[in-house]
Amino acid sequence: MAISIPEDFQDTQPSADISKGVMFVSSAIAPPATTDRKSVKQVADELNCSPDTIRRYANEFSLYLSAEASPERGATRSFDQRDIELLTTARKQMSSGKNFNQVRADLSMMEFSDKVTTPSDTVTEPEVHTNPEIQGVTTAMLTLVDTVAATQAQLATIPEINNRLGMITEALQTQADLQQQVETMSQDINDLTLKNVQLVADLDSVRAQGRMYFIWFLAGSVLATGILVVVMLLLRQGII
Repeated sequence: MAISIPEDFQDTQPSADISKGVMFVSSAIAPPATTDRKSVKQVADELNCSPDTIRRYANEFSLYLSAEASPERGATRSFDQRDIELLTTARKQMSSGKNFNQVRADLSMMEFSDKVTTPSDTVTEPEVHTNPEIQGVTTAMLTLVDTVAATQAQLATIPEINNRLGMITEALQTQADLQQQVETMSQDINDLTLKNVQLVADLDSVRAQGRMYFIWFLAGSVLATGILVVVMLLLRQGII
């Protein structure tokens, strides 16, 4: 907005009255000053958290806050209304389980108003405008992060899987050794069975031979006894 000054007042060195008038008009049309800034404790009380939490959030999300919210060493930290809206949103997202990186990604898609509120105003949720392209890229990045996290979780189970495979391999090897021992024992039992059968056959053969020898011995004894009886009879009769 330009202010036109009459030609009568366009001197090279304006008087003090004219200067005061210009300063008054300029102050009347100047934009209103920003809202009163709040201290760390005031913001902590408003967000129902500790001052240390506010300081940590201010450091983590300093890229999205005003310069006074993350001042140089020795300066007093203070927050305007936009800072408080952003910290309120960040705290809600942190409470929902998101980490700092995820909250930063969400904050990068948000636009917070610079509305000046009065004590009588009702605290409302910050107006958020989402850029579809940024949202798509952020969603893809978050999906990639989730995929990488899932892959890392699966990779973390590889040592345990290898350990289990080693145990299974040892068990299978033990089972194979036991199977080999069982087969060896079965072969030994078969050999012993064959030997037992052979021994039984040999014993039967010996028994058969023994019976045959006994019969021949018995027949020889009977024959010898008969001959002896005949000889004695002949001797008694004087024939011999």
